[in-house]
Amino acid sequence: GLAVGGGAALIVSTLAFFVARAFARSIGELADFAQQVGAGERGARLQTTDRQDEIGILAQELNQMAVSIEANIDAVRQQEELRRQEAEQQRAEKERLQKGVVNLLLEIEGAQRGDLTVNAPVTEGAVGSIADAFNTTIRRLRMLVGQVQTVARRVDELATGSAPSMQRVSQEANVQSAEIAQSVATVNQIGELIRTVDK
Repeated sequence: GLAVGGGAALIVSTLAFFVARAFARSIGELADFAQQVGAGERGARLQTTDRQDEIGILAQELNQMAVSIEANIDAVRQQEELRRQEAEQQRAEKERLQKGVVNLLLEIEGAQRGDLTVNAPVTEGAVGSIADAFNTTIRRLRMLVGQVQTVARRVDELATGSAPSMQRVSQEANVQSAEIAQSVATVNQIGELIRTVDK
């Protein structure tokens, strides 16, 4: 009985040793895999197995986890790239806008010295809209100056005329003078608006 019991114990111990060794090897593989994933190694996978025990289920779950982690990392990198591209586009747009404002200021500089022949180039965007408004204001100002010149000639011609005619011409000149003052104020406002956009 002792011999049979001792033999059985020896067989059981031998089987337990091999089973424990197999589990230890599987757990060691799982630990190595976890370290690879933790170190950021891409493409690391456990070998697929047909085992249906806890070790096999754990290996499948860890493989799925690694796939999910890599997908999340890729998604984060794509979002970072999109944000970087968007920031670059905004920087380029700001530089383009500032350059457009500087060019517009250079183009209309003559108007500040009284040159009403200046014409700002109309481009796309906010700067182009400002340039268009400036050109419209300058055209109106040129028309008013022409009208003032006409009135001045009429005043000169009517200098020897009757007082009522002189009074009517004087009133027309006052109205046109007010319109010119308003146009000059508009030009100044456009200049301030351009400077504000440039900031």
